[in-house]
Amino acid sequence: MTNTLQVKLLSENARMPERNHKTDAGYDIFSAETVVLEPQEKAVIKTDVAVSIPEGYVGLLTSRSGVSSKTHLVIETGKIDAGYHGNLGINIKNDAIASNGYIRPGV
Repeated sequence: MTNTLQVKLLSENARMPERNHKTDAGYDIFSAETVVLEPQEKAVIKTDVAVSIPEGYVGLLTSRSGVSSKTHLVIETGKIDAGYHGNLGINIKNDAIASNGYIRPGV
């Protein structure tokens, strides 16, 4: 039995999730909006992407290995239940003490 992840782009700013390598454990997803995070500020970044997780499975939104090690932006792990079909949001915090964090569409 093959389970397929169905993806729907909700706006022109949405970008299709992608894998850099076919052996990657997950897909990269991208912001659909520009956001400036002040030091210690939290936000939910919209992706304008909806997915259909197969029944019996769960999706996880988590940080790419390079994001937290190269910036002060911290992605909080999020769970996507099979019954959720809305806009995926990325919970993010700027952990910096003095500098702003910048999020651009497609990143």
